[in-house]
Amino acid sequence: AYLQKYHFAIDLSPLGTGKTYTAAKIYQESAASVKHIVTISPLSVKTKWVQVNADYRLQCRANLTYGEIAGKRFSSPKCGFLVRNDYTVDVPQENGLVRSVDKYNFTVTEAFRRLVDEGVLLVLDEFQQIKNDCAQTEACETLILDIMENFKHGGSSRVMLLSGSPID
Repeated sequence: AYLQKYHFAIDLSPLGTGKTYTAAKIYQESAASVKHIVTISPLSVKTKWVQVNADYRLQCRANLTYGEIAGKRFSSPKCGFLVRNDYTVDVPQENGLVRSVDKYNFTVTEAFRRLVDEGVLLVLDEFQQIKNDCAQTEACETLILDIMENFKHGGSSRVMLLSGSPID
């Protein structure tokens, strides 16, 4: 019911209480409006998602890690959901010199936009992993913002944020 009203939900249940299974069940119960599920998690949790995907026949579009979603410098993520744009900015220093700073941003691909238009549940498991300003955080933020825009226009895509660890 909550995800019918909002584009995201946060589950901060303690470790071992079944957040993964709850997210899988929510996806299954949303099958009429949400056709796809994509999970992003630490590598240590990815195997659990692969197991749940097989056990419950979720037909997951992608089980990704936070490292996989960000890609590498001058290289877009292999998942095909984002394009990574690396560039350099010249920043003037107090001593009058100019320092070049490497920057990046992400844009969603048509492949991800198609998933969002058809309805996708994006699950970020152990989302405390992206609390710092880094490529993983920006990549996930870009995906979430695209889902939020879809929601604003009546779309069915949603985001679930899962964490059993406190966020400081």
